Amino acid sequence: ERVRYRYAKTTDATDPNMSATKDWIASWAYHIDDAYVIQFKDEEYFFCEHGMEVPLSPMEDGWMLGVFVHGAEIKLKYRKEHDRMESQFRSSKRIPFRDSILATRMKDLSDESVLKSDPNPDSQKEGDWLYDESNPEILEGKHVSVCLPNYREGEKQWSWKKMKVIKFDVADGKFKLEETEKPHMMRWRRLIEYNFSIYGIPGQHVGQKVGKYREKFKAYVPEEKNIKTTVSFHIIVDPVWARNQKDVKIHVRGTPDVMGAMKTSGLELKQDPANPLLFVGTIDLPFGKKDVRGTGIFEWACSAVLPDGSFIDEGGFPRRERTCKSNYFAIMRPSFRSKKHTQLFRGYSKPSEEKAAADCVLGDFKGCLLGRLKEKDFVNRAIAVIRNLDLYRKDCDNLMERGMDMLKLHVKESKSMKKSPVGPLIALLAVPGSKGCSSDEWLDETHWKEFGRDSKMLKIVRRRTLQPVPWCSEVLKQLDVNLLYELDLPGLLGPRYQIPITGLQEAAARHLNVKDFRWLNFAPVLRKFASLPALPIPRNAGTKRDIAVGDPVKCRSLLSRYYSQGTITAINTDGTYKVSYQTSYSKDDNATIDRLLTKWDYLVEKERKMISEASEAYKKECKGVLAKAKEALDLAIKLLDQEAIAAAQNPNKDEEKTTSPGAKLLSLGMNYLHSLVSFAPTTSALAYVLSLKDMKSYVKDVRFTVRKWLRDCEFGQSDLIEISALIGQHVPLQTPSIAAAIFENKCAMTQDKPTIRAMIGLLGVCTTRFADRQFPTCLRPGEEKLDAKHRKRKDAHELSKEFTKMDGSVYQWFRKCNQAKPYLKKIVTVSRRYGNEDELKDLDPEEAEKAMCEAFSWDCEIINGIIKTSPYHAQTSSTLLFELRRCKPLKAIPAVVIRNLCQLGQSLPKGFQEYSPALAHELVMSGTNSLRELASDGETKDLDVAMSALGMLPKNSKLAHHLYHALATGAGGEKPSLASVLGSHEVWSRVFQACGTRPEDWKLDTRLVKVLRHTRKLLIETAESLRPGGSIRVGPLLTVAGGRLGILELFTILEIDGITQGVIDGWLAIMQRFDEAIGQINVYIKLFCDCGVPIATGDLPKTLINLTEKYNTFEVKGVLDLLPKIMESKHLENVAWLHSVYKSSIFLNMWRDIGSHVIL
Repeated sequence: ERVRYRYAKTTDATDPNMSATKDWIASWAYHIDDAYVIQFKDEEYFFCEHGMEVPLSPMEDGWMLGVFVHGAEIKLKYRKEHDRMESQFRSSKRIPFRDSILATRMKDLSDESVLKSDPNPDSQKEGDWLYDESNPEILEGKHVSVCLPNYREGEKQWSWKKMKVIKFDVADGKFKLEETEKPHMMRWRRLIEYNFSIYGIPGQHVGQKVGKYREKFKAYVPEEKNIKTTVSFHIIVDPVWARNQKDVKIHVRGTPDVMGAMKTSGLELKQDPANPLLFVGTIDLPFGKKDVRGTGIFEWACSAVLPDGSFIDEGGFPRRERTCKSNYFAIMRPSFRSKKHTQLFRGYSKPSEEKAAADCVLGDFKGCLLGRLKEKDFVNRAIAVIRNLDLYRKDCDNLMERGMDMLKLHVKESKSMKKSPVGPLIALLAVPGSKGCSSDEWLDETHWKEFGRDSKMLKIVRRRTLQPVPWCSEVLKQLDVNLLYELDLPGLLGPRYQIPITGLQEAAARHLNVKDFRWLNFAPVLRKFASLPALPIPRNAGTKRDIAVGDPVKCRSLLSRYYSQGTITAINTDGTYKVSYQTSYSKDDNATIDRLLTKWDYLVEKERKMISEASEAYKKECKGVLAKAKEALDLAIKLLDQEAIAAAQNPNKDEEKTTSPGAKLLSLGMNYLHSLVSFAPTTSALAYVLSLKDMKSYVKDVRFTVRKWLRDCEFGQSDLIEISALIGQHVPLQTPSIAAAIFENKCAMTQDKPTIRAMIGLLGVCTTRFADRQFPTCLRPGEEKLDAKHRKRKDAHELSKEFTKMDGSVYQWFRKCNQAKPYLKKIVTVSRRYGNEDELKDLDPEEAEKAMCEAFSWDCEIINGIIKTSPYHAQTSSTLLFELRRCKPLKAIPAVVIRNLCQLGQSLPKGFQEYSPALAHELVMSGTNSLRELASDGETKDLDVAMSALGMLPKNSKLAHHLYHALATGAGGEKPSLASVLGSHEVWSRVFQACGTRPEDWKLDTRLVKVLRHTRKLLIETAESLRPGGSIRVGPLLTVAGGRLGILELFTILEIDGITQGVIDGWLAIMQRFDEAIGQINVYIKLFCDCGVPIATGDLPKTLINLTEKYNTFEVKGVLDLLPKIMESKHLENVAWLHSVYKSSIFLNMWRDIGSHVIL
């Protein structure tokens, strides 16, 4: 089909050539899903929403697809036929695109020429058959004639095909259809959207656009029986059509029995005399306001009842309600399902939502001004109209403007009124309030920026910032804040009073968007109902700071070469970030990024400029607002004093249930002050407000509002310096809760060292004045730390709670942000055949060790700063020290822990003495435990690493002596025995080599020196006893024999001469002879004297037992002299000969026989 289209020469609306158009003739065009596609000069153009893909034309080797990219371009993508399902494109390019293409649409489904071309002869017959999608089973297995679009044939837009219905999919409401002529061709279609007819059944269904498929309605049983709710139905109908159809009545049918159960005509509606568009009816439904169900509690639809009693439903699905409401507004939809429907609704022009809503709302508002309609009823009806008709916000703004004009005219015509009535005016705010506050909505702000080599679109999620319209300023001018604050709005506006308050919030938010702070005069009302507007940009926005959660950044993934837009979702403790980013190929909502991320500079500059302008505007307005607050507070104090005097004079008088005038004024004034503090744009603005004369006496009362301000603002090092100066000027702000707010702020999650030092300094400013206070022991965050002696006074108890909360905030901050977990990975670029590529690899051992030590040193510096700065942490610092023990440098193997501690101690001029006693003790104890573990179970390799690390410390430093002492005592205690020394000779040899072997090398009087002297003396005494003629005893000799290599090594280190392996072997030879003789005597007693021949042994067994008990105490040189005392020499020779033959069974039998004969 040949069409005409128009294009603009430029996309710039200010260009005078914009209106210049030219008509061209295109070869063909078609329409698909609201996209216009035409062909002109061998190029394909189409118009659709961003990101939509449509097939453009067949090519030789595949299909060409177009993707709408931007207002001036189309991105064409090509793919092969077999890749159509996988969407794998071979190449892509961009071509120019004309924005204002106008093409003729495809003929409507209800066009008579389309309907009459149905090949099914039964389709043209009269019939009452109507297709109901909630009952799809009637079509299964039947043959139907379906009108489907044909995109490949340019001459025809619709073609009828005979198909067989195979089955129905309950998930999306589509039928599986099989072509009769081509059984292999299967299609899934939602038949309600297409023209079709059934073979064998007269009638024809006309396709219609409907909403998402929904399952058949299931009856709902109310929770409470015999409950009723009065409901009004307001149906908007074309008045011209209604006037021409005088015999047709408008009814509402529904699933409840009182509404006809969708079988009879239901509730008849009457036309509103004042509004010919509106048909109204009221009925009691058997539901309660608490009845709620996600799939709906009842359905209803508008129907036109003919004179013969038959009824015709409106088009589309029946309306399904999830809850029971007081008012339902709807526009009657025309229906073209059949010829009967088409004939009835011929000439019906469906009223627009905007016009219908204007007639309903403005008509009700006029009745509210004249007193015929209460404010609460107007609010309910206005909310129902706007939400049922789903108006846009701009439509609500137009309604509000017209309502304000009506209000002005009403005041002008009234002779008794000088100002607008508060009730109708605040009720009218339900119109914009029905859409909610725009500042609570989030939009994607689009920017075009350079990403590496390519220009890409950057989306930044920001709050919606609408500009104020005339009604916003007019409302703030006409409303009286004092009167509005005292009004009982729930009683005046009903239970939905919060909706009009939201309308006032919308007016305030729009003024705030343009840095107009006049709305602060109404801040007490908004604060009273918790409806303060949201800030368009954070406080102190644009400051120089680290990246925080939610910031837009340019980033690239671990293995990518190109930058993409992203948003920070989390900051890890290992130096990486969690980023949600999207490229042209993929999207990852939880990617780990370790590239250098930077916030967009132009956004920072934009925010800095905006916040600076807002600060100046705020300072100009805050004096007037503060004056109103001061006036209200002064009057409140006087009234409260008078009320106190009156109460004292009449003690028996019952207290009034309502709030007294003095209390109301006090609340009004304090809400002014809290709002002023809450909306200070910058730190300088906050300092300016708090320094004003009328504000200084109320700083204590707004302390917690200041705390919330500090918790939500953005800050860097310079901002923290200003905040510290501000807190230093106001003593009431020097509390633990203020310090906790800084550590709870998202900007505190930083690795910037100057910023963290400034935070620690601010902690000291907030807590230094409590230095003389005694605090309970702090075990873990969240545990109860108060006992009876700290509950003597209420204020002391509250202060202790604040300190406890501050401790928890500092602990959580340190745990999340500053725990020493360095990222031990790096990206290296490697060369491939197709180019360079990034790979993720582990750091080299030297680099990893350096990173570990730097992180550990920084952690210790942070904890030391907090303990020294905060008096609370100086007394109760176990939470931070507990977290320090969990860091990587102190959780590694003992040798690595010692290395990290020694490197840290070496970097400090005075060692661990530069730290607080608690931190120094914790570090020393960590080293002590590791060294003791190493001394008892360590391997030689680990011991060498530890000794090498200990060698980095000054030899005579207290830290070195303490660690060496821990290593030495771990091997045997303060006074080690010879066995423990030889069992840990590797440890002792290294200790002596490191600390010296002579007493003159040990200048300090430490516990290590005492242990070394004891061990040296023990080894020297052992050496003297081993010399020829020495007095070595059996026990020590056996110990020396078990560790002969170790003792010889120690003798060498201690420069003890004369002891060799031969000397030790000589002593062992003596013991060997003695042990053999004792063994021979033992065999003689137990075998030959007790084998059936009772030979008397006398005291010989007892002598051997005593000898065994005193074995280790005998001097080795005299043990051989003990043998003659046990047995004579000649007997010893005989016993030795018997020992040589005790294994012979022949000799043993001879011994028994001869012995028995001799004895007998």
